[in-house]
Amino acid sequence: MNIQNVSFGYKNGFVLQDVSFTLPNPSIFGLIGPNGAGKTTLFSILSGILKPSSGTFVYSEKPGLLLQNNALYKEATGRENLQLFCKINRISPNQVSTALEVVEIDSLTANRKYKEYSQGQKQRLLIARAFLTPSKLILLDEPFNAVDLPTMLILKNSIKSIVATEQKTVVISSHHLREIDDLIDSGIILNKGRVIHQFGLLNNVAQPLAITVYVDGQPDRLCSYLLANKYLFRKQQNQISITCSATSPAWPIIRFCEETGIALKRIEYGESLENMLINRLNADNEHASN
Repeated sequence: MNIQNVSFGYKNGFVLQDVSFTLPNPSIFGLIGPNGAGKTTLFSILSGILKPSSGTFVYSEKPGLLLQNNALYKEATGRENLQLFCKINRISPNQVSTALEVVEIDSLTANRKYKEYSQGQKQRLLIARAFLTPSKLILLDEPFNAVDLPTMLILKNSIKSIVATEQKTVVISSHHLREIDDLIDSGIILNKGRVIHQFGLLNNVAQPLAITVYVDGQPDRLCSYLLANKYLFRKQQNQISITCSATSPAWPIIRFCEETGIALKRIEYGESLENMLINRLNADNEHASN
């Protein structure tokens, strides 16, 4: 999807001003910004709920969508809700079982009524529904809202897995930056309706995230794993600098170390989203005051 010079306003002024960016595919793309920055409005435009006052965005398919106020049928089971969604949207129901497996909803839970689900199970079912659409674009608004840590980890792994295997682009809007810091690989920062920073993009291709892993002991076994799985990396004694992306994410490396008993002293990521947001907002506000 290409977004070019998109603006949106009401009678009392513009909410979005000349917003332009490109969504790389595949990737996990973040819409970041403070309250009132225009994230919700931009999200609504991307989903087709609102039409821009000016500018263009081009995408050939209706996106899969998860909104904060999404609701499913309380008296229907989880499986029946997904089957009904497929019927209404003329989607093959053959993938319902796969979608449930990806978000780790077992058969017993899938056959329970939706009204009996915990908040975390409801959120997992909503994400399964969003991913059932054949579209390569998925929009998730606050996907980790009101879920516990174990559920959040399940959802993150589900999103990463689907992006890698199905080559989809996922756009996430969230106020909780620490929850998505290790998930998104590119995005934009909005402030007062404008794009003030675009990160993780290079020539419209998702720029990989660099992480540094410190191995307690000989790192040769980890290096062999990285070579076999086509990661780009550089080794210096027990320090390994690894290039990651949506298709070569960091989490399988960490899981491999846990499963094989490789002791990691620590893992260092790049600049956190929270620090990035604070620094860019300060710079933008200083520029506006001068």
